[in-house]
Amino acid sequence: MIETHGEVSDADLDLVRQAGYKDSQILEIVALTVQFSVTNFLNNVMDTVDIPAPSAA
Repeated sequence: MIETHGEVSDADLDLVRQAGYKDSQILEIVALTVQFSVTNFLNNVMDTVDIPAPSAA
């Protein structure tokens, strides 16, 4: 989905369905992919730096 910029063929969807996924689960996969992509784009633009966890005392 990422490589094809969201263009997914009916054949690809059929393969996912044949693997046992329901349409509601496919929608969740798409939504999570979008969420993570947007988060990554925002972090790249804003040059977000992860704050390290505090060390154990």
